[in-house]
Amino acid sequence: VDDCAEERDWSLAEIAALRSAAGVIGAAAEKAEVQRQLMERERRYALATDAGKVGVWEWDLRTGQVQLFTHSVLHRSLGYDTAETTMNIDQWLERMHPDDRATAQAIRLRVEADSLAEFDEVLRVLSPCGGARSLAFRGNLMRDRQGRPVKVFGTAIDLTERRQMEDDLRRAN
Repeated sequence: VDDCAEERDWSLAEIAALRSAAGVIGAAAEKAEVQRQLMERERRYALATDAGKVGVWEWDLRTGQVQLFTHSVLHRSLGYDTAETTMNIDQWLERMHPDDRATAQAIRLRVEADSLAEFDEVLRVLSPCGGARSLAFRGNLMRDRQGRPVKVFGTAIDLTERRQMEDDLRRAN
């Protein structure tokens, strides 16, 4: 027997249930598409930061925690374990080359005192094997709705090889 041969009368409850099911299915499909777009955006971001050898970091001024993102770049440059993605600002400053710690500390104090909204500084960072890497750090202060400083977002670009080539060229001339 063909159930579709005759037009069927749907009850209001059945219509409501079908509309509800269609809404749930539509919302699930929309959520899946948003997740797919987010994953694609994250993939592009990772490829771009890796291609540019750019590390991304965040410093939470309320907690003093520094978090490293795109750790493939920063960790590879610095030689640290990829599990080391969060540290406090004092631990981060200890990793600076002794000759650059005063500059790094001055940046910290000015940011915390709300007298420095952005910075661009090349600093040497010590690696666990004892070497030092030259990184260009850039940071921008972010404020809450009341205008209080809350975080610094920034990038770090490894300039070590470039600086080495420049030194080699100077010595050759």
